[in-house]
Amino acid sequence: MIKKLRKSLAYLFVAVLTLQASIVPIGDAQAGDNLLPDQIQNLKAKADTESVKLSWDVGEDADGYMIGYKIYYGTKSVAGGESEFYEAEIMSESTKTKYTVENLVAGTSYYFSITAVDDENGESKSYSEEVMVKPLAPQKEFALLSAEQTGEGQILVTMSDEVVLESELDAFVIENERTGEDVFIDKIETNLDTVLLYTSDARFKENQVYKVIASSSVVNTQGNPVSSGVTDETTFTSTSTQVKVVEPEIESVLSIETDVNTIPAAHSSAQEMGGVSGISNLIFDISALKKERVVILRWSQSGIDGISDQVLYVKKNNGAWDEGYSLGASLLELKLEVDLNTKYEVKVVTKDQNGKEGNGASVSFDTTLTKTGGSNVLAFVLAILAGGAYFVRRRLLT
Repeated sequence: MIKKLRKSLAYLFVAVLTLQASIVPIGDAQAGDNLLPDQIQNLKAKADTESVKLSWDVGEDADGYMIGYKIYYGTKSVAGGESEFYEAEIMSESTKTKYTVENLVAGTSYYFSITAVDDENGESKSYSEEVMVKPLAPQKEFALLSAEQTGEGQILVTMSDEVVLESELDAFVIENERTGEDVFIDKIETNLDTVLLYTSDARFKENQVYKVIASSSVVNTQGNPVSSGVTDETTFTSTSTQVKVVEPEIESVLSIETDVNTIPAAHSSAQEMGGVSGISNLIFDISALKKERVVILRWSQSGIDGISDQVLYVKKNNGAWDEGYSLGASLLELKLEVDLNTKYEVKVVTKDQNGKEGNGASVSFDTTLTKTGGSNVLAFVLAILAGGAYFVRRRLLT
């Protein structure tokens, strides 16, 4: 009985030794067993357009070499306990320590971890440190959309995004598309996605195409410039340089209120103008300026015989005279459409049957609307006739 018990104990001892030899903790394998790769260190992630760029340190394996890496990712954190596993994994069969995960949803939080895989397909026994990043949305192409002439010497440029000027010196160029002649830009103003270009040139050549080009110093709020030769230029056709003249009905002229003073221009006889019929008593009325953006002009004729036509000439901000507007022989009053905040000088002359012009009369005014005191408009008046001139300045009350 005792012999049988000793024999049974001997078998039990051998079985226990065998079991102990078969349970070897991972990482404690004896020589001849595969050692798993070490944990990946220094995982970094950089957001890109609907993608994430990952980089990490080279994996290490004590008894072999690396054949690749596994990228794990998802929208829930494993390290933070939101999930027990990642939603997706990618096997990068390359020893490169960079990888770009694409086709992600912009603005969504993604969590990433990396493991190393060795030559015996052994994988790191633990994830790398987890990183979180949100992919970027596709950027809108920053482009120059359109340009239009909004006034003499003013070009309104519209961009696809809010504008930032890194330098005004060479931000924009305006040139005549046919001749290549540049138009000098005197001042630039920006307002969100629009740019107003002020030129010192008196006017553009009528009905010609001009090109507006934006340089690389024109960027959006993200610092992205327009694409050279692609989205950096547009064109516009210059509008008529002649000022619009509206012939008012007699009733509207007669109903103009007279509480706004008008100032007559100096005048002389037809003989003083070399015998050619002329203009006298040229006056202006700004009572409709604020509401209708017009100035009323009235004048008289001296030496009625022989007049075949009258011509209105206009210049703005001390620029050049325009090409003139034919008024006919009998018109003595008109409405002139004007721009605000502009200095005007207008001149009315007569023509005889041979096309010879008289000296005419001229008057100047400023269409600036003031915001202080009880006045609305500050007008400057200059009347010139046959070499005689006088200058009158006064504040017009409402």
